[in-house]
Amino acid sequence: SGGEAFLTKPINEIELTAQIRAMLKIRDANIQKRDEKVRLSELVAEKTRELNKTHISTLNLLEDLKKEIRDRMQAEEDLKDSEEHLRKSILNAPYPIMIHAEGDIIGLSNSWTNLTGYDLDVISTIEKWTQLAYGNNATPSKEFIDQLYDLEDLQDDGEREVRTKDGSTRFWD
Repeated sequence: SGGEAFLTKPINEIELTAQIRAMLKIRDANIQKRDEKVRLSELVAEKTRELNKTHISTLNLLEDLKKEIRDRMQAEEDLKDSEEHLRKSILNAPYPIMIHAEGDIIGLSNSWTNLTGYDLDVISTIEKWTQLAYGNNATPSKEFIDQLYDLEDLQDDGEREVRTKDGSTRFWD
């Protein structure tokens, strides 16, 4: 397709040999360049496939995370609704209910407050409740209440005398 080099006549053997060697070097360099281009193209294609796989995996992971976040948000909303339902059920129960944990009173039903006259502002701990409600019997009553944490079944503890906020006495069974 065209001349790469020219020789003059008469042909000089040294010059011809040098030209042939130069042409072979150029050819070898072109072959090496072509082979390197093919190798790099294959490497780029392989890395592109790996990147696509990673991209797809990342997108799938992101979708999984979005779903998990949606599910968790729904679970939190359901839990809030359940907690509110339980709170209202306890608050409006027809029976006196006290919820306590580790000595702190965390909830009282309206029935409790109506029967005893005490609310959370007055009795925030079991110790305060037992002092106000049981007077001299506060210590054994508190000990009895503390044992309730270990119960696994319903226990009939009999009738108990309770002093209300207005000083009257009630008997609880």
